[in-house]
Amino acid sequence: LLVNTSVSSQTCLRCPPGSYSTNPTDGCDQGSCRDRKCNACPSAGVTCAGGDGFEAHVRGSVWIDEMSGGSSVKRLAECPVGMSLIREQQSPSWDACEECPVGSYSLDAAFYPRSDAESASSSSTSPSNRSLVPQCLACPAGATCPGGQRVVVNEGHWRAEG
Repeated sequence: LLVNTSVSSQTCLRCPPGSYSTNPTDGCDQGSCRDRKCNACPSAGVTCAGGDGFEAHVRGSVWIDEMSGGSSVKRLAECPVGMSLIREQQSPSWDACEECPVGSYSLDAAFYPRSDAESASSSSTSPSNRSLVPQCLACPAGATCPGGQRVVVNEGHWRAEG
């Protein structure tokens, strides 16, 4: 993070482990930068090594840069099949992909709906016209769902392929 009260007093500070910064000049205007804090690392599924280090642990999850409270933050935009997307708009550090629990399933990726402007400015390769956020569904009658994307047809039942 760049912190200063004037151009002559510029200081760069590295965010400590457990936090990150995506834009070192957040909060800066015409020669000075207000004092600010590093962004808190999301509490689940991500490691932040400090600085701009941000590593997602859920394979296939998509994180994008968004503005929140005057700072650039990473926000969860997509979770892979078998997971639900947890996102509290006012709390970026709570974003997470959670596997569907026993008794439920999901056969679609979960997308956070974004406006056309957000989608156009995102570097994400995920579809920009998604309006639904598929979440975990209750296991259908005649099946057992051990969680995630798994649906096991019980003996004596059948499932149409399609």
